[in-house]
Amino acid sequence: MQCCLCNEILILPSDTFQATESKNFAVKYENKYICTGCHDVQLLFDDTPNKVSRKKIEPVKKKIIVFDQSPKYTCIKCQNIYEGSKCEKCQMLNPLFVRKIKNKKKKKR
Repeated sequence: MQCCLCNEILILPSDTFQATESKNFAVKYENKYICTGCHDVQLLFDDTPNKVSRKKIEPVKKKIIVFDQSPKYTCIKCQNIYEGSKCEKCQMLNPLFVRKIKNKKKKKR
């Protein structure tokens, strides 16, 4: 008799031999005979859930926005539309480009 999973030669437990390996004993599993090693593995996989459904997730396509023109700003004082950091008419600095001045620590003497 052979194991259904690994085709190993099996020994029925009723047959008694003095020199037998424990992995060759036959175990009945679902109307089939399998060896004890395959039986241990089969019990391990029977404990895990079989009804795991995996849906294919399509990769998300990233949209890349490319600006053809540089951004245009509206001046606060004269309502002029301009590009860059200064208004051409009134020379007002764009508040988005103004950096805050860092205060230096005073040295102790």
